[in-house]
Amino acid sequence: MICFNGLMDHVYVCPTHKYCPPANKNFTSTLDALVRIVRYEGLTALWGGLPATMVMSVPATIIYFTAYDQLKIMYGFKPGEKNIYSPVLSGITARVITSSCVSPIEMIRVKLQSRKELKYKELGSVVRTAIRQGGVTSLWQGLGPSLLRDVPFSALYWFGYEYLRSQKKDPTLQHMFLSGCTSGAVIIFYYLHLHS
Repeated sequence: MICFNGLMDHVYVCPTHKYCPPANKNFTSTLDALVRIVRYEGLTALWGGLPATMVMSVPATIIYFTAYDQLKIMYGFKPGEKNIYSPVLSGITARVITSSCVSPIEMIRVKLQSRKELKYKELGSVVRTAIRQGGVTSLWQGLGPSLLRDVPFSALYWFGYEYLRSQKKDPTLQHMFLSGCTSGAVIIFYYLHLHS
């Protein structure tokens, strides 16, 4: 018997020949989503797309934090002082560099996730097709919106973090952790308030 599984826009054959009522397409809660994904797609579906995300996240994190640390010194950062411009400028520059480096990986990841039939071994053909259809610059498609989203956040986050961190002469790990959490939370609250 063919039934709609409530998760994807396709049908599947019920394993039993009993009646399968059509499921509601929308999830009602996070728990509902977890239960239905595991039921219809299996437990491993919760980690679907993780390898592609890791391929992008690991180099992005390395590039971003290394660039930020080097650039803030280059822009005149002085430990223990209230620095305004160097965290903002180094946050902006580090985010632009990072986004520019990982944008092709992001584009490939999105293509892989949007078409389930593609396998990781087909990465080369995905890249060749993208270049053939739109040229080499098509690998950076979507970079502009990513920068519009990430650059202001990065600038404000690092300003807030370094400002809060400088309030203590010898900041402890706990103080640095709270500085990062507070800076991030204030910006996220502002963005949510702005879009509500």
